[in-house]
Parts: sequence; C-alpha cells; structure tokens
Amino acid sequence: MREWRARPRWSFLDWGYDRERSLGPTAGRLAQAGQPFYVCPGTSSWTSLTGRTDNAIANILDAVEAAHRHGARGVLLTDWGDGGHWQQLPISYLGYAWHAALSWSLEANRELDVAAVLDRFAFRDATRTLGRLAWDLGNTYLKPGFRRGNSSILYWFYTATLAEMRASWRPRIKYGPEVFVDNGAVRRGMHETIEWIDSVLAPISRVDDELLRREFLHAGAMARHAARRVLVELGEPGGEALGSDLDALVAELVALWPRRNRHGGMTDSAEKLAASRALLRG
Repeated sequence: MREWRARPRWSFLDWGYDRERSLGPTAGRLAQAGQPFYVCPGTSSWTSLTGRTDNAIANILDAVEAAHRHGARGVLLTDWGDGGHWQQLPISYLGYAWHAALSWSLEANRELDVAAVLDRFAFRDATRTLGRLAWDLGNTYLKPGFRRGNSSILYWFYTATLAEMRASWRPRIKYGPEVFVDNGAVRRGMHETIEWIDSVLAPISRVDDELLRREFLHAGAMARHAARRVLVELGEPGGEALGSDLDALVAELVALWPRRNRHGGMTDSAEKLAASRALLRG
C-alpha cells in the first residue's frame, strides 16, 4: 500500500528580474532538491519610469520556459514601486499581457504581437497607436548607453547627480561603464534619449483615451526631465526651467494617482519626487 503524503502548503519563490540572469539554474536546483517552487519574473516597470520592454520580454519568456522545464508550480509575475512608485500603471500592461499569454500557452504565443494585443485588449485603441508606443517608450532605458541592473539609469538621476554617481557608483554600472565616465558620450546619450522620447510620443494625439494619453505623456516627461538634468550638469543651458518642470511632474503624479490607485503611497511617492529638487544644478 502506498504511503500518502500531504502536499506541502508552502513553496519557494525564485525571483530574478534581469534578462542576463536566467532563472533556469536555480529552478533546476530546486527541482533536483525536490522542493516545490514558483519562478518569479517581473514587469520591469519599477525604477524605470517608462518600463524596460526588451528586458521584460526576455525575462518573462525565460521564466516560463524554466517553469516548464523544471516542473514549477507556476509563474508568479511581480510588479513593484521601489523608491517611489513613479511609473504609471499602464507601463506594466506589456508585462502583464506577455506573461498571461505565455503562461496560458507557451508554444502558441512565442511569436505573439504584443503591441497588437495591448491595443485590442488592454488599451482598446482602435487607432492601433498605443501598443507600439508603449513598446517603444519602454525601450527608452537603452538610449543613455549605460545602466545599473534591474532599472533605468534615468530613474536614478532623481536620486543622485552624475558627479555623485561617478564618485561611488562605478561598481554598480554593469552595462556601458566606458560611456559612464565619458562626458561626451553621456551628453550624446542624453540627447539621443530626448530625441527618442519625442519621436515615440509624436503620434499620441491620435489616442482617444484622455487618461492613457496623460499617463504616457507623464512617463515620457519623467524620462525627458532626467536626461535634461544631466545635460545641465554637464554645462548645457536650461537649468532655470528644471524647477518648474519638476513642479509640473509632481502635480501631474498627484492628479493621476487616484485615477487608478488607492491613496496609500501617494504622499510618499510625491514627496520623494519633490525632494529631488535638492539635486538640481544651474
């Protein structure tokens, strides 16, 4: 007669958020040890302002493949608001949609047109504008040419100046360290970032939904402002406008917050954003 054993009521949560760190090896070790577990990728929205599209797509696909390969109980998609929840909720929709599709049927959805799915089911955008816009805006994090892990460097410019980063952050810059220390390269990257944002947002007037327009415009404005901070620090004009620009960002964050979120967290996030005024130069 077979011995009956109750199924464990707990599971390990195997978190991993950067595309360069596959969840496969740790999932394999948990499976080999006979431990129940979930693999936990992320939307890549937090500490990003606009999302991290390429990272989210690769991270979630890797997690679902690891879950299938090693017998995970499931895939738990995570979404955070580290250090101030400054990203708008629709920034996370791309990750939600991709995760849902792959978890439902990995093989059927490997080649899914995520932008089209967002337009149809998430944004309900008959103009088919916002899905591609969200995808492209989410790759703004690549434009500066250097970054830390699990974030966009544009987010961090609300917490430290370029000079402060160079004084103590060199080991944290995992990608593009040679750009990080070169003023000319940083300047070119910030101009490319602003040009990219402006180009991506150019067709947004075609979108009928006023709330979605405001949310994506705010995300773009947050990233643009971060790049302008750096350019001013490097000696370019425009510093006199940074304070009023920041005031407008804070005001819009507060205005948009209750449209999709409970009140908790709003004051903390707005205060942290406003406090970045202390870092302004010029």
